Amino acid sequence: MDFSGRPNVKSREVLREDLLSTVKAERATREAQRARRKAALVIQSYWRASKIRAAVQCKILAEWKCTYGCFLALDSRLELEHVAGAISQILWCYLPCGPEMRRKLADGDFALRITRATLLAPLRGALALALRSASSTSSSENILHASSRMPFLKLVQELLLLCVSVLALEIDDALLAKAASRFLVVATEPERWAKHPSELCCD
Repeated sequence: MDFSGRPNVKSREVLREDLLSTVKAERATREAQRARRKAALVIQSYWRASKIRAAVQCKILAEWKCTYGCFLALDSRLELEHVAGAISQILWCYLPCGPEMRRKLADGDFALRITRATLLAPLRGALALALRSASSTSSSENILHASSRMPFLKLVQELLLLCVSVLALEIDDALLAKAASRFLVVATEPERWAKHPSELCCD
């Protein structure tokens, strides 16, 4: 410091650097706090969403059979809207959500939500209902005939993803694997189901 009482240039630079360092440190601390708060909110929102989804999933799986089981009878008449609604609920329960997860599923990163053997019954029912619809000789009841329309096309595509996933996971359920294999044949080789529609819902 000179005799005038003012700091020299070097001292001013040191003070400036100290001040900048303090400001940067405080800013970094605030940003870290904001990031932690945001992460906590994200975790809480995902946790709440997972709880809500799990509750809805349990309700759907519990009510599905008594609501839609009658559609599996060979002498029952099918309404495509009812079929699509019933199958969509099961797909929602078992397939990953969002376009990113669906892309991973399509790329082979299988992530079906199957944790207990008791959850396989609705999945078998959904595939049986899809086969029941695909075996219908009436174009107004056949989900494959209706796949030229976007909602049904998307549904058939998701069913195919589901079948591929079931087979890739090698789930220990012979009926489920057989249903998945049959639907893949039905959807990809139309001449097979066109000639022998009655065989699809057998055994």
